[in-house]
Amino acid sequence: MAARNRCQRVLECLSGDRLAAGLPLYPPSDALIANNYPPLSFILAHWLTRVLSLDAIIIGRCLSLLGILITAAGCGLSTRIMGGGAAAVTLSVAWYVAVMSRHFDIFAGMNDPQIFAGSIMMAGMVCFIVAYRDRRSVIPAFALMVLAGFFKHNLFATPATAIVWLLIHDRRTAMRAMAASTALIAVGFVASTIAFGPDFLYQLSSPREIRLFRIVQRIGHMQWIAPAGVIVIIWIVQARNSWQAQFCGLFCLCGLLSHLLQQTGEGVDTNSQFELVTAIAIGLGLALGGIGCRQATSRMVKTTILAVVILRLLLISRFEPYLVLTSQTYRDNAQRSLTIVAKETDAIRKNVGLAVCTIPTVCRQAGQPFVVDRFIMHQKIAVGLLSAAELDARIRQAGISIVPIDPDASTRLLSSEAKISHILDHRRGLLPPHPAPTLSDSGHSASWCGGWPAAASKSHCR
Repeated sequence: MAARNRCQRVLECLSGDRLAAGLPLYPPSDALIANNYPPLSFILAHWLTRVLSLDAIIIGRCLSLLGILITAAGCGLSTRIMGGGAAAVTLSVAWYVAVMSRHFDIFAGMNDPQIFAGSIMMAGMVCFIVAYRDRRSVIPAFALMVLAGFFKHNLFATPATAIVWLLIHDRRTAMRAMAASTALIAVGFVASTIAFGPDFLYQLSSPREIRLFRIVQRIGHMQWIAPAGVIVIIWIVQARNSWQAQFCGLFCLCGLLSHLLQQTGEGVDTNSQFELVTAIAIGLGLALGGIGCRQATSRMVKTTILAVVILRLLLISRFEPYLVLTSQTYRDNAQRSLTIVAKETDAIRKNVGLAVCTIPTVCRQAGQPFVVDRFIMHQKIAVGLLSAAELDARIRQAGISIVPIDPDASTRLLSSEAKISHILDHRRGLLPPHPAPTLSDSGHSASWCGGWPAAASKSHCR
């Protein structure tokens, strides 16, 4: 399911609610909650919520889907500008949309600013390529990139590619671009500090545990784009004397380095690959067109390229799109999950005082405010800024109850149903039907671990 009922690190759906309620977008440094995202995504979502009278989560998901379309168009335009024909442009656009919807489906349609910010960054890249080709000012392109950074601040590969390219080919223009970008960033930080106070700067630099070994642990998450990446590398080597191959190679390199660097941070997900995905999408189209190669790409090579990328899209153990159409059990489980959510939400509404749910969206649906940021609090414990005992004491002192929610209120039923082994066992008659869900007791007294029930958060207990 592309748009899953989940909230990425609790931030977009709950921090945005604070803005709507007239509370500070960036809480004090000693608060139990945090917001380490730049402000523009919240401001835009809040404005659209008021104009369209829609829930902020729906707005965030729509912006994410819109971002996919804009970025795909940017990939196609970049491919066209760099000499690709209709087939090259089509492959670039189609592969990007397909890989984002198929392999990064958790983020496609998620209420998170990553993809929408990436689309603004992609627009900046298109403007940069056009401006450099036509020998016009590149400042507007860098202004778009700076704007994207105030939606999500982990997009490094695109501006790095543009700056390094200019340093190699036009150092004077590079210096002017860096000076203008620095000035715009400074203006943005000053304006944000004035608007939101010094807590903006503190929250944006929230602590995060760094482990280099995470790069090795999570290298397997690149398998979705690896075959297309290999094709692009082969094309870059063959067309290495062309500016298109050199530029695309630089873009891919910056995207890879940015991804690997970000993966050292605890809690960083596959979204750190997204700039690399756009670079590969452009390169894939150019490879199909044989741009910069001495000889035109043969039909056999084109067929091989298409076969490889299509096969990789099909070879995946996620069957949700098919099960929505073919499995009555899957559709029934989706309805059961919704029923469980409704019952758990109703139980939370009757709860006295502040509460934190093990599934945050249930608490939000019940009208509970954002009172504890589980991830940031555990990061503070991990880096030594807070102890588990101190966090427990502060949560108890604030009168916050930790409410375990039935795990089947999430997508657990749907995820298990979509596994290929589960599907095969069902067909062979080896699996009994799912047991009836049992609602959690809101008054349940769980053992504590850093302010969270140990049973619900074993991997976060230290």
